[in-house]
Amino acid sequence: MSDDSITALIGALSTLVVVLVTSLRKREDTRIEELQRRNAALEAELVEAENARTAADDRADAYQASLLGERRTTFTLRLTLADHGIDDPTAP
Repeated sequence: MSDDSITALIGALSTLVVVLVTSLRKREDTRIEELQRRNAALEAELVEAENARTAADDRADAYQASLLGERRTTFTLRLTLADHGIDDPTAP
């Protein structure tokens, strides 16, 4: 093989390596972008779930406070009725 042939072969191989490396980099860049999009979507879904959980917790807290308020009102009403000698009409 002549020096020119070897030089041409090395040049062709170098070009092939550059093309392959560039192709692999583009594929990896595309994969990274896809994973970043998925990650952003999952983060948004997580925020929605956390907001829904917070809203549910707030509703549960409000309901418990409402029940506690009703119990206190009922207890106070029963005491007031008892103080005035009136039987509780809701008692079994």
